[in-house]
Amino acid sequence: MKKLFALMLLCTAISFCFLSCSKDDDELSLTDAQKKAIAVLDGKFVWTFYTSKTSYTFGKRYNPPKLVTVNEDYATGKKDQLLLHGEASEIYASGETSSVRYYYVYPNADKIVFITDSYLVYIYDFKVISQTEFRLKYEDDVLWDTYTKE
Repeated sequence: MKKLFALMLLCTAISFCFLSCSKDDDELSLTDAQKKAIAVLDGKFVWTFYTSKTSYTFGKRYNPPKLVTVNEDYATGKKDQLLLHGEASEIYASGETSSVRYYYVYPNADKIVFITDSYLVYIYDFKVISQTEFRLKYEDDVLWDTYTKE
Protein backbone atom coordinates (compact mmCIF):
# COMPACT_ATOMS: atom_id res chain seq x y z
CA MET A 1 0.00 0.00 0.00
CA LYS A 2 2.86 2.36 0.87
CA LYS A 3 4.49 1.75 -2.52
CA LEU A 4 1.21 2.36 -4.35
CA PHE A 5 0.81 5.64 -2.45
CA ALA A 6 4.38 6.61 -3.40
CA LEU A 7 3.63 5.88 -7.10
CA MET A 8 0.47 7.99 -6.95
CA LEU A 9 2.41 10.77 -5.20
CA LEU A 10 5.11 10.70 -7.89
CA CYS A 11 2.55 10.82 -10.72
CA THR A 12 0.86 13.77 -9.01
CA ALA A 13 4.17 15.57 -8.50
CA ILE A 14 5.15 15.07 -12.12
CA SER A 15 1.78 16.32 -13.33
CA PHE A 16 2.16 19.48 -11.20
CA CYS A 17 5.50 20.11 -12.87
CA PHE A 18 3.70 20.66 -16.15
CA LEU A 19 0.78 22.80 -14.95
CA SER A 20 2.53 26.07 -15.71
CA CYS A 21 3.75 25.04 -19.15
CA SER A 22 2.17 26.67 -22.16
CA LYS A 23 1.39 24.69 -25.29
CA ASP A 24 4.53 26.10 -26.86
CA ASP A 25 6.82 24.84 -24.08
CA ASP A 26 8.64 21.56 -24.44
CA GLU A 27 7.27 19.45 -21.58
CA LEU A 28 10.42 17.32 -21.59
CA SER A 29 12.84 20.20 -21.10
CA LEU A 30 15.02 20.25 -17.99
CA THR A 31 15.52 23.01 -15.43
CA ASP A 32 19.06 24.29 -14.83
CA ALA A 33 19.09 22.52 -11.45
CA GLN A 34 18.11 19.22 -13.09
CA LYS A 35 20.79 19.61 -15.77
CA LYS A 36 23.51 20.18 -13.15
CA ALA A 37 22.38 17.29 -10.96
CA ILE A 38 22.00 14.84 -13.84
CA ALA A 39 25.47 15.77 -15.14
CA VAL A 40 26.92 14.55 -11.82
CA LEU A 41 25.00 11.25 -11.97
CA ASP A 42 27.42 9.35 -14.16
CA GLY A 43 29.24 6.20 -13.09
CA LYS A 44 29.43 4.41 -9.75
CA PHE A 45 28.86 6.12 -6.37
CA VAL A 46 29.48 4.33 -3.06
CA TRP A 47 28.30 4.91 0.51
CA THR A 48 30.47 3.19 3.12
CA PHE A 49 29.15 2.37 6.59
CA TYR A 50 31.94 0.83 8.65
CA THR A 51 32.92 -2.14 6.47
CA SER A 52 29.76 -2.44 4.36
CA LYS A 53 29.16 -0.59 1.11
CA THR A 54 26.02 0.31 -0.80
CA SER A 55 26.37 1.64 -4.34
CA TYR A 56 24.42 3.23 -7.15
CA THR A 57 25.64 3.02 -10.71
CA PHE A 58 24.21 5.53 -13.16
CA GLY A 59 24.35 4.47 -16.78
CA LYS A 60 22.48 5.62 -19.84
CA ARG A 61 20.88 9.08 -19.67
CA TYR A 62 17.72 9.83 -21.60
CA ASN A 63 18.04 13.02 -23.60
CA PRO A 64 15.31 14.10 -23.92
CA PRO A 65 13.79 12.45 -20.82
CA LYS A 66 11.69 9.38 -21.52
CA LEU A 67 7.95 9.34 -20.81
CA VAL A 68 6.69 5.81 -20.11
CA THR A 69 3.16 4.53 -19.53
CA VAL A 70 2.98 2.44 -16.35
CA ASN A 71 -0.76 1.87 -16.30
CA GLU A 72 -3.56 2.34 -18.80
CA ASP A 73 -7.33 2.06 -18.34
CA TYR A 74 -8.66 0.42 -21.49
CA ALA A 75 -12.23 1.71 -21.01
CA THR A 76 -11.38 5.37 -20.37
CA GLY A 77 -8.04 5.58 -22.14
CA LYS A 78 -6.54 7.25 -19.04
CA LYS A 79 -2.81 6.67 -18.68
CA ASP A 80 -0.49 6.93 -15.69
CA GLN A 81 2.92 7.98 -16.91
CA LEU A 82 6.37 8.47 -15.40
CA LEU A 83 9.17 10.67 -16.63
CA LEU A 84 12.61 9.02 -16.58
CA HIS A 85 15.97 10.77 -16.75
CA GLY A 86 18.10 7.67 -17.06
CA GLU A 87 19.04 4.19 -15.96
CA ALA A 88 20.49 3.23 -12.59
CA SER A 89 21.26 0.15 -10.55
CA GLU A 90 21.73 -0.33 -6.82
CA ILE A 91 23.81 -2.92 -5.00
CA TYR A 92 23.05 -3.37 -1.31
CA ALA A 93 25.70 -3.79 1.37
CA SER A 94 24.91 -7.53 1.32
CA GLY A 95 26.04 -7.69 -2.32
CA GLU A 96 22.49 -8.29 -3.54
CA THR A 97 21.32 -6.26 -6.56
CA SER A 98 18.09 -4.33 -6.03
CA SER A 99 15.30 -3.99 -8.58
CA VAL A 100 16.07 -0.27 -9.14
CA ARG A 101 16.33 0.40 -12.89
CA TYR A 102 15.59 4.08 -13.51
CA TYR A 103 15.81 7.52 -11.90
CA TYR A 104 14.06 10.90 -12.05
CA VAL A 105 15.37 14.16 -10.55
CA TYR A 106 12.81 16.72 -9.31
CA PRO A 107 12.88 20.15 -11.04
CA ASN A 108 14.57 21.79 -8.01
CA ALA A 109 17.05 18.89 -7.82
CA ASP A 110 16.14 18.51 -4.14
CA LYS A 111 14.67 15.02 -4.52
CA ILE A 112 15.50 11.98 -6.58
CA VAL A 113 13.17 9.13 -7.39
CA PHE A 114 14.44 5.61 -7.97
CA ILE A 115 12.06 3.45 -9.97
CA THR A 116 12.10 -0.36 -10.07
CA ASP A 117 11.54 -2.53 -13.11
CA SER A 118 7.93 -2.99 -11.92
CA TYR A 119 7.54 0.82 -11.56
CA LEU A 120 7.57 0.99 -7.76
CA VAL A 121 9.07 4.26 -6.61
CA TYR A 122 11.44 5.26 -3.82
CA ILE A 123 11.69 9.00 -3.17
CA TYR A 124 14.77 10.40 -1.42
CA ASP A 125 15.81 13.88 -0.39
CA PHE A 126 18.81 14.68 -2.57
CA LYS A 127 21.74 17.11 -2.41
CA VAL A 128 24.56 17.39 -4.91
CA ILE A 129 27.70 18.31 -2.98
CA SER A 130 30.23 18.32 -5.83
CA GLN A 131 31.02 16.65 -9.15
CA THR A 132 32.02 13.55 -7.19
CA GLU A 133 29.58 13.50 -4.24
CA PHE A 134 25.89 13.57 -3.46
CA ARG A 135 23.78 12.89 -0.38
CA LEU A 136 20.56 10.91 0.04
CA LYS A 137 18.08 10.81 2.89
CA TYR A 138 15.04 8.55 2.90
CA GLU A 139 11.71 10.00 4.07
CA ASP A 140 11.85 10.65 7.82
CA ASP A 141 15.48 9.69 8.35
CA VAL A 142 17.55 12.23 10.23
CA LEU A 143 20.99 11.47 8.85
CA TRP A 144 22.16 11.90 5.27
CA ASP A 145 24.12 9.15 3.49
CA THR A 146 27.01 10.57 1.42
CA TYR A 147 27.80 8.76 -1.83
CA THR A 148 31.24 9.30 -3.35
CA LYS A 149 32.24 8.56 -6.93
CA GLU A 150 34.60 5.62 -7.39
